[in-house]
Amino acid sequence: MTQINQYINQAAVIKDTDLFDSDVDMGLGVFESQKVPANILQEYVLGSGSENFLTKRGAGGVGISDSIIQDAGSNIGIGVAPSAGILFYMFNTSNDNSNTAVFNTQNTVNAPETSVGLSVANSNSGGADTLGINVIAANFGSGSAYIGRFQDGSEGLGKVLTDIDGSGTATWQTASGGSNIYSANGVLTSDRVVGVGAYRLSFDDVYVFGTTHPVYANKVGVNTLTPSAVLSVKGLGTTSATYAAAFENSIGTNLFQILDNGDIGGVRISSNRGGSDNLTFGVNAGNSLNLSSNSNVLLGSGSGSSISSATTNIGVGSLTLAAVTTAPENVAVGHGACQNITNSGNTGIGYAACAGSGGNGYENVAIGNRALVGFSSGHSNVVVGARSGTGITTGFQNVIIGSNTGNLLTTQSNQLIIDVTNTATPLLQGDFSARTLIINGDFAATGTVVNFANLPTSSAGLIAGDIWNNSGIINIV
Repeated sequence: MTQINQYINQAAVIKDTDLFDSDVDMGLGVFESQKVPANILQEYVLGSGSENFLTKRGAGGVGISDSIIQDAGSNIGIGVAPSAGILFYMFNTSNDNSNTAVFNTQNTVNAPETSVGLSVANSNSGGADTLGINVIAANFGSGSAYIGRFQDGSEGLGKVLTDIDGSGTATWQTASGGSNIYSANGVLTSDRVVGVGAYRLSFDDVYVFGTTHPVYANKVGVNTLTPSAVLSVKGLGTTSATYAAAFENSIGTNLFQILDNGDIGGVRISSNRGGSDNLTFGVNAGNSLNLSSNSNVLLGSGSGSSISSATTNIGVGSLTLAAVTTAPENVAVGHGACQNITNSGNTGIGYAACAGSGGNGYENVAIGNRALVGFSSGHSNVVVGARSGTGITTGFQNVIIGSNTGNLLTTQSNQLIIDVTNTATPLLQGDFSARTLIINGDFAATGTVVNFANLPTSSAGLIAGDIWNNSGIINIV
């Protein structure tokens, strides 16, 4: 072309022998060894071009000029100068934020908006450099419609196009991990909120109803589509062979069960941490029961928490029998009743009744708030009355009746005290070992009163059950 321009500029006569080795068909006929007519030169050849630009015919088919295509030898640019390292570089001169198409393919039948193909649009809204790819429509096969098709040999049903190296290299991968739990197992990496609204979210047989559901709003049904409560669980049958609910610890121990026949099970630990016929209920109740412990009833937080192999104990109330390990046959009712005892046969009814101070006392009976609360090794004491016998530590075989009485006793034994106050002269005072009874007050009777003067003044010759006057005190043989 440069040579042609040279000839034109010199107004020379173009001959085919100057340009070609033989006649060449250029679409205008065959140049022969003769002068080119001036009108042909004017119409088809005259004009100028820039380096590396492909030329095009001028307006109206007259002359030649630069096109938008530039060829640098190893790189091509359309609308922009070729860039090193980019084989094909295309640039849209429009910058009007109007999604002007940079590259578009379509068929020859349909209008562009319904045609088959791909449109790459300029969409730098707000001045940001962005790339928009819009697949308008695509029909592949027998009329089936798809948005697009990308094939590299790794495609497959349910796969996703994934960046595999962090630099934009993408291939089809099986969806897994991260927060994708829709087509495979996965782990959420942040909170997700699913608005159910007036619909139902189902997980097999678990149904979660939305806040605006017309019938079951804010309810969850397990194995039921008609929940009657916030959490409604429908069992699997009507007998004790199946459960409506069951709770276990981390090693599979039954903690609590609701059977389909209405019974409550699982509070028995006989098949796990205990032997047979143990009943426990409450945090840490019977926490240490082993296979040698039988027939214990422990109800309340911490009740019998140290019992290991003991049998036939009953504790009702928090911390009852909390220190017992192997001792049997204790009964404690009330918070802290018999809390510190370690021996057997004790009965405490009332708050801290027969609580003890940690000794090995046995066969004591205490009824009343804090009755016999401080004993250690004392045994066989009977105390009835709130806050009575609180001072007894090692005394044994004492009988105390009445509120707030007998508290002066500590290590004494075989004493009888009946009163309603803590006094050194109770209304009735006796000594079982000495077989004496003292009445601190007046004595009256509606029947015959014994005449002391008629009583023997010595026990000589008397038999068991006889009475005698011992210096003004009635003694019983």
